[in-house]
Amino acid sequence: MEDDTGPALPPPRAASKKAASNAARKPRVSMPRLVAIFVTTVVFLGLTLYGFHRLEQFLIMDARFALRGPGDDTSLEIDGAAHAARPAIEKIFGDDTGASVYLIPLADRREAVRNVPWVREASVARVWPNRVIVRVKERTPVAFVRLNSEDEDVRFEVIGRFAKKQVRRSLELDRNLTHPAR
Repeated sequence: MEDDTGPALPPPRAASKKAASNAARKPRVSMPRLVAIFVTTVVFLGLTLYGFHRLEQFLIMDARFALRGPGDDTSLEIDGAAHAARPAIEKIFGDDTGASVYLIPLADRREAVRNVPWVREASVARVWPNRVIVRVKERTPVAFVRLNSEDEDVRFEVIGRFAKKQVRRSLELDRNLTHPAR
């Protein structure tokens, strides 16, 4: 009796050892394909580096990112400096006038601002496209000492809360400082 499924198929042949070992191997990638992958990767990396270089040159050279002069309050903003000399802080950024804010070494400028008399703590932030914000926390005076010298006018030494002496070369004291914090 014959099946309805069609003619009977011969039984499958046993695979030879060579055919079994070829099936277990991974397919090999051809040499031209490896060269194409390598060249594509190198070109992609080269274009990426070139793009970053062009972006950096744009940030350095474009006038939109230049820091304006010290007289411009919109470009260099100084917050919290009531007794600290604003011109001294502006002078620190004098070399950066006309240069891109991208090139300003913020850590160096922060340390320079911290060395200004009356400044206890400072932070310097870059705000794109062309602004720098300097935030200052001033020292709290604890004592004033009047020193007289033959070479100079009357000089006042201000001893701050953190034991740093600060010099004030004026006979007129600010009203806020006549009664130091207790």
